[in-house]
Amino acid sequence: MNLAALLAETRLRLDDEAQPYRHADGVLTGWLNEAQREAAERARLIVDSATPEITRIALRDGVAAYPIDARILFVQRARLDTAELVQVGIGDLLRSGCADWSGEPRRYGLDMDAGTLTLLPAPDRATEDAVSVTAAVWLAGTLSVTTEAAIGASVGDLVTLGGYADGAHVVTTVAGSAFGLAVADDPGAFVAATAARHRNLSLTVLRAPLADMEADDDEPEIPARYHRDLIDWCCHLAYLLRDSDTESFQRATAFEQRFTQRFGPRLSARDHARLSRNPSTQLRPPPGGL
Repeated sequence: MNLAALLAETRLRLDDEAQPYRHADGVLTGWLNEAQREAAERARLIVDSATPEITRIALRDGVAAYPIDARILFVQRARLDTAELVQVGIGDLLRSGCADWSGEPRRYGLDMDAGTLTLLPAPDRATEDAVSVTAAVWLAGTLSVTTEAAIGASVGDLVTLGGYADGAHVVTTVAGSAFGLAVADDPGAFVAATAARHRNLSLTVLRAPLADMEADDDEPEIPARYHRDLIDWCCHLAYLLRDSDTESFQRATAFEQRFTQRFGPRLSARDHARLSRNPSTQLRPPPGGL
């Protein structure tokens, strides 16, 4: 279902199909986006290992702590090249007495409140061997790298530049896996450059949706079989509003229970701490409660 269909069905359930509406489209859209975030977090519905800005961290020599994207809820695993790192509690990591070590990272700790991932030891070999690029073609003011050797070199990876030593070359901001060079006066130039490729820490994460729904044809990122269930959260919030015509604690509670039955209970701060230590933790309260 897209946003337009979700809005239409939400109005149907709330008996709010006649204009002027009791609930503006913007309000209902906000509730639907909130519902998707709740569902993704409660049921851990979005597993991601393929979105670079979320799941790739470029390492730097001697740097142990790295910020992680705010949309990450939990980190399931972290790999460096072919080696899987072992997750340990951030407190244990900081108390280990090894904070100043450098070498090949073997362990990591998470501080989800601070939004950081800390490696131990700090990497001392953050870049791979330099890649030489010797051919480029002039295109619309930018020399675009055409050699296969350039694949994997990212923006900011340019280390040295040969051929034009007069300062006429400027590194351009080019997204993706290649880089470009702007040349001032020689549109037919071939250049030689060397790029170092940073090693990346690869994460598998549980995360929130990448973006809110805004346009009518936007769809929730969670699996399609759960789309219609998001409406229960909207109805729960709608019936909580202080309105003499629609306020109903009984209905609000019933819709909240339906949502909870589908996606599970809302996670507490304690649950978040436990999951940060071990994302595979089953969050079923033991007998007698937590």
